[in-house]
Amino acid sequence: NNTTTMGNKSSKSTTKGGDIGHTERIMNGRRGIDKSERIHTSSERAKLALKRAAKSVVKSTSTKSLDSVAESQSQSPILPSPKLNITTGQLIAEEVVKRISGSVETKDVILGELKSGSDDGLIHVQYAALTQRGYYPNNPHKENQDEYFLCPSKFASGEGDAFFAIFDGHGDKGHDCASFAQKKLHSYLAQNVKKERAAENCARLRELEVKPKNAFHPSSWPYLDVGQYERCCRTAHLQCNRAMHDDKTIKDSMSGTTSISVGFHAGRMTISNVGDSRAVLGYRISSNDQEIDSTPAEEEKKEIGEESDSEQYLPTTTNTTTPFEGGSIVAIPL
Repeated sequence: NNTTTMGNKSSKSTTKGGDIGHTERIMNGRRGIDKSERIHTSSERAKLALKRAAKSVVKSTSTKSLDSVAESQSQSPILPSPKLNITTGQLIAEEVVKRISGSVETKDVILGELKSGSDDGLIHVQYAALTQRGYYPNNPHKENQDEYFLCPSKFASGEGDAFFAIFDGHGDKGHDCASFAQKKLHSYLAQNVKKERAAENCARLRELEVKPKNAFHPSSWPYLDVGQYERCCRTAHLQCNRAMHDDKTIKDSMSGTTSISVGFHAGRMTISNVGDSRAVLGYRISSNDQEIDSTPAEEEKKEIGEESDSEQYLPTTTNTTTPFEGGSIVAIPL
């Protein structure tokens, strides 16, 4: 007749001879015998002692007081203030260069109807991106709140499609908001465009008795019309905005970001705008065929549409009857 109780401080057993023995083994809720109770050699005991010592060190490190953590943070090196021009109080040229990032050079890409075999459906595009971290005297090391995204070809698996976007964050956590949009917006748009095109392809194949070769490959999917693509863009922005609100790591209650993007699809260019960032569309005209160098002041005049000594940018409207050549689009976060 044997009786055993697990998890209690004592266990009783009745031996064959009828004597009752008492043990004082404390189980402490263990489901089995710990390996420390099976050690028989001195070398194993030494190994166990080392492991216990290592665990105690890790435990003491992980249970640091908040005061000690704050003290270690306060001892972190302080970044030096940027060098300023003594006379003007502005950043010197060396400091300005440190704050500039972006494309090294302008690149060329051909978009549009690449498989048409005709130059009429092709769009020759030059693109580049450049951003400069601002300088705030009361916060000289404030993070750059500008982000950009460049996909110059095969955006959303579309031959001749591209997507370019700029995001200008604002608020204390504006850089986090701009970074989130830079990582997510293009993904939502690509998913929406692919879904719409796949649905159009399925509808087309249902009407065909003989399926063409590679009928299910994205390169064979029909392109979207104006309304379909604009709906994809609008939905993508709403999805990105909702995802930013739902992300607990993004503190967007008093911060956010603008968005200005250019999407090329089916030989068309679609501009999407959120906030006060703008895209300027115009065409360059010149009094002669020679390239004329212009001063920075003249470049600024061209950007805002004022007359310059060399060239000027003229705004275009959607109802113009005169086609323009050499179109130029500039995305400017304000």
